Amino acid sequence: MSQNLQQPANSSNQAIESGSPNSTQHLPIPGKKVAPSAPPSAVPGETQKLITSEVKVEHLPAQIFNDHSKQKGAPLPYNLHRKIDLIRTSIGKGYAALQENGKRVALGIPSKKLNAILSELARCEGRSLRKAELEDLNNALSEYADQYGEVVDVWLRVAPIEGGIEIDLGDDAHTRIRITAGKVEMPSTSDTVFYRTANTKAMVMPADQGNHRLLEKYLNVDVTERVLLLAWITYTLAHPKVPSSKYPILVLQGNEGSGKTSLCKNIILSIIDPSAIGVQVFPQNAKDLAIASQNAHVLCYDNLRGFRANMADMLCIAATGGTITTRQLYTDADQQAIPLHAALVLNGIHSFIDTPDLAQRCLPIHLIAMDKVLSCTQN
Repeated sequence: MSQNLQQPANSSNQAIESGSPNSTQHLPIPGKKVAPSAPPSAVPGETQKLITSEVKVEHLPAQIFNDHSKQKGAPLPYNLHRKIDLIRTSIGKGYAALQENGKRVALGIPSKKLNAILSELARCEGRSLRKAELEDLNNALSEYADQYGEVVDVWLRVAPIEGGIEIDLGDDAHTRIRITAGKVEMPSTSDTVFYRTANTKAMVMPADQGNHRLLEKYLNVDVTERVLLLAWITYTLAHPKVPSSKYPILVLQGNEGSGKTSLCKNIILSIIDPSAIGVQVFPQNAKDLAIASQNAHVLCYDNLRGFRANMADMLCIAATGGTITTRQLYTDADQQAIPLHAALVLNGIHSFIDTPDLAQRCLPIHLIAMDKVLSCTQN
């Protein structure tokens, strides 16, 4: 009888010691029954090359594992908790972190690129994910990040580092520019975590020797305000969104044909924070303004005539940094906190700053009509 009891124990130990793939349980996507299949053989820590066909992505990550991070908790479908490093910010927003050319990059949950990775991982196991199944996977990843994800600071475009700042150029190579006292360099590796929105565009590669005077011929302002405008541009680029950063609101005023929109799009945004959105229409409510501030370092609003008193208050909060709260979706009692902090550019023909609190946070710049500038240039 002792022999009969001993045999199952031996076979169990052999299965554990051999590291048999059958000892790992893989959970299917909820809502769809599939036949169990063995997971693809892989050496722990070895990454698989991902090739996307359903969702077009120009560059998939060469490595989606984070060797120094150990996720805990219940297993996710396709062992995603072991293949993707899930993190969250201090306000609870979840991201999938990966390595791109030696730099740490965060993908939103959900996002187009993350969906491409999930689709390819499923194809490696003989599955093709439908839209509803992708949504279920993203919900599972978000919940997992909320419970078990490491709390990490995630930055957009500009991040603080010890003794300086680091800038994400937004290009395919994930080039970073590190600026410290008396030194500018392009690091080959970086642990600073940046994320990009779907509208993020690449900045121009910095020159070896910069010369801010090259901008002067494109700025149709007088000499004094030219200095102020250049100071605002450099200050905004050098200050990440940390509580101590207070952004003066740049107010551009000028008559029709003075190039207000062109200055915003071709100079300010192009230098600091290029975006596919560009110059925007002013939002109707505080929530839309806060969401926009989370998706850009600089926000430019065009052709303003005025705004309600409550939105003037929101602009004051955005300049100095703050948070708005709204009701959590699908709940009655829970609140959702949305940070409101961004550098703002407002332009218009008429005077639209009419509250003292807002006025003291603004830097007004008056643009000269372009025909006068051309006349002076010709003379």
